[in-house]
Amino acid sequence: MRNVRELLTVLAVGGVLLTMTGLVSKESARRVQCQANLRELFRAEQQYEETYGSLPPLYITGRPWKFWHSFIAPMVKDVRSFACPSDPRMSYLYEKGSPLFGGTVALTSCYGMNRFMLPVGAKKAGAPEFKLKYLKDPSYTVFIMDSVRPFVTPDLLWKDKRNFRHDGKANYIFADGSVKHLEQTFFGKFENDKFVTDLTRWHWR
Repeated sequence: MRNVRELLTVLAVGGVLLTMTGLVSKESARRVQCQANLRELFRAEQQYEETYGSLPPLYITGRPWKFWHSFIAPMVKDVRSFACPSDPRMSYLYEKGSPLFGGTVALTSCYGMNRFMLPVGAKKAGAPEFKLKYLKDPSYTVFIMDSVRPFVTPDLLWKDKRNFRHDGKANYIFADGSVKHLEQTFFGKFENDKFVTDLTRWHWR
């Protein structure tokens, strides 16, 4: 009888471990898909830059406002690239039998662009044109990231935990095209319970 109980205990523990492993594997796959999305959006940004001579506007005010997503949408091969599979707002798009990603939803996106990536910032830094190649160190400058907002400042990013949807971290693509899975502390440090951001990773320089 004791052996039976021990066997049942082992099977129960094994079942829990298998379930946990399955969940980890699923999130790992979602994270990889999200990173592929960011690479596709970066490629579309580069294509837009080559076609029109500059990066797309971060936004244009009006009724309705137009954000950077709408400018690069024609250059994105798969509109699901705007949807992070770990964002509960968009996860249904990756389910079997999901309807085609609608244009209106696509333009809301699951990703935000660095709010400091503006022509005025490039000009102030001495860049002759609003192009990524004129960043002094593109591998240092964050470009697009997981976000529930279409454009992002650090303080807004840190406040909303929905942005850290991959095991408490977020995916970022930098201006050189490199993708990183990072914690908030990569961008600064806590001092007296307040997070101090290293803004040099956000400003055009």
